[in-house]
Amino acid sequence: PSTSRTVAIVERSSDLETAASALVTARFSFGGHSPYAPDLVLVNEFVIDEFNNLVVQHAARMFARKVSTKKTGEKPRKFLAEEELREEGTSVIVSGDSGAIVRVKNRQVTPYFSIERDVDTRYRQSKLLQKKFTDSVLILTSISSLDDAIDLSNSGSTPLLATYLFANPASAKY
Repeated sequence: PSTSRTVAIVERSSDLETAASALVTARFSFGGHSPYAPDLVLVNEFVIDEFNNLVVQHAARMFARKVSTKKTGEKPRKFLAEEELREEGTSVIVSGDSGAIVRVKNRQVTPYFSIERDVDTRYRQSKLLQKKFTDSVLILTSISSLDDAIDLSNSGSTPLLATYLFANPASAKY
């Protein structure tokens, strides 16, 4: 289905440089329109800051190449709705005409109101973690373990089209 998501998992045992390069290329090539471009990147919490820096470096190189082909007078593009950007725990790492990289630090957002009660005590998952993107947007969030990554990947309401795993062979076998 066209709503099927693609998830990438970066475990702490992986080659972060290779993972960052591959995921930036996969997401930002073809303007983010490939169905196999990762919609969500789950990164082990021990390496997310280092991985974040590598992703920004690779994206900057790719964006610089795309800027040289941009037509003059084009309006800046917006990749996310204002509501998505205001979501609690979400921060834009880098954004430009060629794409955006967003980090979701708080996977659970504030309680939402329900018709039956004044306030529902359950928390809902961030919309950015469940969405299929058809634009140049890369979403990063941290995971605590491979079990956490599996649970988070399977928690969406849409099926998975593909999952990429960057890890050493023992972790990948798990």
